[in-house]
Amino acid sequence: MARKKGYTINFQFEDYPRQIRDSVMVAKWNPHLALDWMNGVGIRVTSPIHIKQWNTAAKQINHFWDSIVDCRWYSERAFWKDAAPERLNAIEENITLEDYAAMVKFEKVQNKE
Repeated sequence: MARKKGYTINFQFEDYPRQIRDSVMVAKWNPHLALDWMNGVGIRVTSPIHIKQWNTAAKQINHFWDSIVDCRWYSERAFWKDAAPERLNAIEENITLEDYAAMVKFEKVQNKE
């Protein structure tokens, strides 16, 4: 009988738009994984086009998470797995890439402490 192989994402070798699309799809059933993927993709922003794609996906994900709150089947505890609900913050479109890279590095250092 064939064995099921584990599924992993390698952020270095996949293309940027595909990772963004996958994150939007995953946000519907696993919010924590979508947040991890979007943050992983957000670290690799290299152009203004990537910033626009990331912001569009973040708006879609946040809109979906905001819209399901009013559904009768929605349970915050079940959907977020007993963690606090989070939202994605948009990247400023007029920020320079060097400033954005410095900001991401600063946030990483603060999160490790």
